[in-house]
Amino acid sequence: MHRFVRGSAVASRRASTTPRLAKVSASGSVARRDSVVSNNINNMAFIMSRRANYSSTTQSMGADEKVKTESDAINENENNDSASAEATTEATAEDKVASLEEELKQMKDQLLRGMAEQENVRRIAKKDVENARQYGITSFAKSMLDVADNLERAIEAVPSETREKLQQGEGDPMLAALLEGIIAVEKGLQKAFNSNGLKRFGDVGDSFDPEAYEALFQVPDDSKEENSISQVLKKGYKLQGRTLRAAQVGTTKKA
Repeated sequence: MHRFVRGSAVASRRASTTPRLAKVSASGSVARRDSVVSNNINNMAFIMSRRANYSSTTQSMGADEKVKTESDAINENENNDSASAEATTEATAEDKVASLEEELKQMKDQLLRGMAEQENVRRIAKKDVENARQYGITSFAKSMLDVADNLERAIEAVPSETREKLQQGEGDPMLAALLEGIIAVEKGLQKAFNSNGLKRFGDVGDSFDPEAYEALFQVPDDSKEENSISQVLKKGYKLQGRTLRAAQVGTTKKA
């Protein structure tokens, strides 16, 4: 009887334990299932997160590439604009330099022309001053030539033999004194002429120069060279080497 009761109690404990084990087993299965579902959800969430991150990274990279491309395009445009501006600046600078060089060339040419013109004016003025100094007495000298001619005619009016006798003290002393005075005046006048560059020329035997002599006639004479001066009618005068009055002469020719 006692064994039966113990056995019943054990059976009763086992019977009461079995539903509890079933509950525990069912509960563990649900927990494992929930864990699997949770893991799957977590995996899917991770995968979706990775995809989202990848997509975001890809989009970010695309945006960065786009921004970079746009930035490169802007930089390239800026570089092109800068290069174009530099080229334009260089072209403008070259044009300005060329313009300045041309202007400098023109100014140099004008300066040289001005200097040449000033030198010409200076030379002409100097020549005019020199001519005025040398030939300023031309009119006065021409007017004095008649005086010289008259004195020469007065001396030549006395025959050469008579002049020789008067100079030796023979003959009329008053005539000798008059002749001596005329000769002295004529010599003084010629000296004044010479000191001012006015010189007398034209002697028998000189060669004929058409710029200095005026031939009025020709005399046949084989004893003298052809076209030489055979007779002087009026003396010629030169002022500073320039013919002031041509000598009036007769020339020789072959007979």
